[in-house]
Amino acid sequence: FDWAADYIATLSGDGKTMDLGAWVTLANGNGVGFPSAHTQVVAGRVNRENGEVEPLDAGGPILAQCWPRGSTSDSPQYLQLANASARSRESDMAKAQNFAVAAPAARLMEVVVTARNVVQEQLGDLKLYRVPDLTTVASRQSKQVRLMDRLGIPITSVYGADLAGDGTATSVAAFKLLRTMNNTANHLGLPLPSGRIAIFAARGGERLLEHESGMRDLAVEEEVEINMGESPDVQVAVVQESTTIDPAQARLLPLVPGVLTLRSTKVDAVTRVEISNARAAPIQFELRLQLHEGARVVRADHQLGTKNGRPIFRLTIPANEAVTVRYQTQRYQTRRTVG
Repeated sequence: FDWAADYIATLSGDGKTMDLGAWVTLANGNGVGFPSAHTQVVAGRVNRENGEVEPLDAGGPILAQCWPRGSTSDSPQYLQLANASARSRESDMAKAQNFAVAAPAARLMEVVVTARNVVQEQLGDLKLYRVPDLTTVASRQSKQVRLMDRLGIPITSVYGADLAGDGTATSVAAFKLLRTMNNTANHLGLPLPSGRIAIFAARGGERLLEHESGMRDLAVEEEVEINMGESPDVQVAVVQESTTIDPAQARLLPLVPGVLTLRSTKVDAVTRVEISNARAAPIQFELRLQLHEGARVVRADHQLGTKNGRPIFRLTIPANEAVTVRYQTQRYQTRRTVG
């Protein structure tokens, strides 16, 4: 048995708001059916004190087989079922429909859809979603129940790039994010379980698929970021300059606030990042740096901030123009004494 959350986002014509709906997909992949059952699904992860950091769960395909291990918190090597898609039924979500989805080994799995929403409850640190009606989950069947519907959610579009802070030369397309806050002021304010999301946009009276990506578990008052994939019209080029900056030239690239002196014996060469915007409108851009352990940014010609403990430059790139960012990193070297 397993379940998954499938989200459908529809962007407004001006790209400033979106409507967000979601389905809970239940799957029974074994030979035993359960008629008129009380059905509940649990979302979240238990924090175990084992000294290891659990990776973020970005969601994935639903499971449909008997669990092969003693605990459902263990990750098995599982059979992947074709995920029952609710996207083609979004415009008529209030009507129940029956259709077939191809499953592995040429087996057919019936999918039943109902539009009545599940009810959210608390289960310790986890979230429990109770299906309001008695639900028959027959053998080899997948069933979908409505999870949520929210309209007019305000969003902002942000472009960005994650770059290695050591200045490795590269040229990449920027990624695009849709960003909002999971609170009532933004027409949300409910826990969002991890799953898949499909983003649609209205074009010429039709709804066209823009992108599909994953979503992790999101708590109330947490920032929501929807990955829209690469944006080829925003390019990022990284070049490591051959010369370093000595104290006599410090005025050319000022020290970052809080950095008083360069105490390390290893100061890297200057890294130059060029961000070009081929779009017809200015964009908000975030340049995120991935630094090695013990490294920090010591000089930069743009204001440097932090997000989730990582250095970040927040920039505005004018339409059909480019902006250049130059920075310098410092690495602390470990000294060992042999007795």
